[in-house]
Amino acid sequence: MGRVDGLALMVFVAVSLAANSPLLGRYEYYLDDYPQFNMTISEWLDIRGIWRIAGTFIPAWLLAVNWYGAAAIAVHTIGGFFFFLIARVSLGSVSYALFLTALLLAPPWGYQALIWASAFSFACSSCLLWAILYAMLVFPVTLKRVQACVFAAALICASFLCLLFNEAAFFALCLTGIVVWMKPRQLGSNKSAAIVSLAPLAGALLWGAVYEVSKPLSPVKEVTTINITSIFSALYYQYRNLEILEVWINGFLRNHAFSTLALPDIGVTLVALSTVPFLVFMILRSHESTSASQQKSSLVTLRVGTLFIWMLALTLGATAIYVLAGGYSLDSRKRYLIVPLVIMLMAPVAWVLLSRARHCKLLQPSEAIFFCSIATTMICSIGCITSLLMMSVWKYEMLRINLLADAIVENRLYGNLQLEWNPDMIDVWSASASSWGLDSTLALNRALNARGHQSISVASNAAHRMFWNNEERRWIFDHQQDGRDCPSTDSDDLTDDICQ
Repeated sequence: MGRVDGLALMVFVAVSLAANSPLLGRYEYYLDDYPQFNMTISEWLDIRGIWRIAGTFIPAWLLAVNWYGAAAIAVHTIGGFFFFLIARVSLGSVSYALFLTALLLAPPWGYQALIWASAFSFACSSCLLWAILYAMLVFPVTLKRVQACVFAAALICASFLCLLFNEAAFFALCLTGIVVWMKPRQLGSNKSAAIVSLAPLAGALLWGAVYEVSKPLSPVKEVTTINITSIFSALYYQYRNLEILEVWINGFLRNHAFSTLALPDIGVTLVALSTVPFLVFMILRSHESTSASQQKSSLVTLRVGTLFIWMLALTLGATAIYVLAGGYSLDSRKRYLIVPLVIMLMAPVAWVLLSRARHCKLLQPSEAIFFCSIATTMICSIGCITSLLMMSVWKYEMLRINLLADAIVENRLYGNLQLEWNPDMIDVWSASASSWGLDSTLALNRALNARGHQSISVASNAAHRMFWNNEERRWIFDHQQDGRDCPSTDSDDLTDDICQ
């Protein structure tokens, strides 16, 4: 790893830290976390086979040792670094690759895959996929047969592990090896190239075989209907990623998001962001000092059209899994795997337009680098603050659900209950119903069951009411008489007994 790559990695660490600083605080268990993270491996194998086994037990272990937040930021960073290496190697431009990676890492495209541990499998699978893609891209065809076999074995293991995290990368892995035959040809063994190119496919097929063998009688996921149009609908609905901008243009959501910010998170974000302009300047300066011959000797530059075709195949592969799932839902966690491929798919198109602008002398090389550095810094700043707001909002919602469960248990409430969220996220941001898939009642009952309490029903005309106090940041039980004689109580005291 050269100086430029090392500095770029430092930028990505700073950006990931700035964007996801709320992850470093206490994690709030939510929904599937409760039943899944309490299972043993043998229980999981009996109920679900190998389905997402690594994507469940590794986050559970990270939470147990209080490393989840740091691990999530690290995975986000490493995945972005491999993305950067592929962009730099393929297009031969450090400044452009830096901008693309900033565009990937800073905004909260697939925020649910990081803020929610049960969805972390998407982030881990995506990170491994980009590592495999980079290995396939830089694979030297001059390797001897034995070396190629060792390299292929490592790729098979990596592909198998990738699918143990999340099966969404299955078809993308199957198509990864085509790049070996699309690269500029060099003298080498075609047999070695064939062995390596088929390795990810072999790893995917191995996972499929083991999954079928270990599959329980009633699997969590199985093919019930096939919907071919899901390949294209999954791509089409990527425009829904722009809904993250509502945190700026929706006044109610913006005010709510800023009210959830914690001072330590703001401090970490600002400190990390302050280093980005200097690091970007150092990268571009180091890059300029490297001679063109030295740059070309270390690159395996793909033709722009070749990169586009490769990324198109991988993007369609990433969406093909939803054909078997019966359709594509709009949960933001599913975008974590698709968005990087879409960005890399669009990168060659934008690169051609920039190249034509330079050839027409509309943009000089020095001007292009300058504007790219400014654009990179701006996208880092805006994207990281947007991520900070989004992460803070959802961490706050997860906290409120757990505090509500504690209050219900403490006040010994059963049956029906009237809730006033003040505000309800669905009212503040309607898109959250699809992008997060928020079901507050189900999440609340999972939290209650984990505390050994019975499930409750939410009703607008229930005898008992609880409401969220934004100033005190706690739930308050409103003692309603409902025609019965109850002792006089202080409505702000959550520990008071109620009439049974």
